[in-house]
Amino acid sequence: MVDQPDNQQKFENYRVQSRRLSSALRSGFYPEAVFIEYAIIEDHLESALTHAGAFNPNVQRSITSKLSKLEKLCENRRGLARRYFSAELLVAIRAWKDRRNPLVHELMKQRATAADFEAVAGEGDALVKTLKSKVGSFNRAVDRERAKMELVE
Repeated sequence: MVDQPDNQQKFENYRVQSRRLSSALRSGFYPEAVFIEYAIIEDHLESALTHAGAFNPNVQRSITSKLSKLEKLCENRRGLARRYFSAELLVAIRAWKDRRNPLVHELMKQRATAADFEAVAGEGDALVKTLKSKVGSFNRAVDRERAKMELVE
């Protein structure tokens, strides 16, 4: 098992991968862009779940299980998750994942075109940006709520 990076290392990883993603998109290396987008999206989902105290690494191992858990959190009308993650965003992430998976997993069994990868990479880039913003806002809101609760105690 790989050791979890500390916050500084994680920040550096994001900086490097964000740069690689931008470069891949500019250079037309769309399969690489899709690969990086997937990793970033999955990590952002995990971050939100971790901040919410709802991440179980033994259960939420895949992007699908992380997305499903976040969808469950959003069902709570009084919960913070519902305020930050719209049903449309979660549907878009799931749809993107469902378009991405056959391109990657069956690359040699199909006629995937550069245009197919370009389209998925473009959608993924938009999702990465949106999710980064939403997760950051959500995590800060969770931290604020937690701080308020500590003051009450």
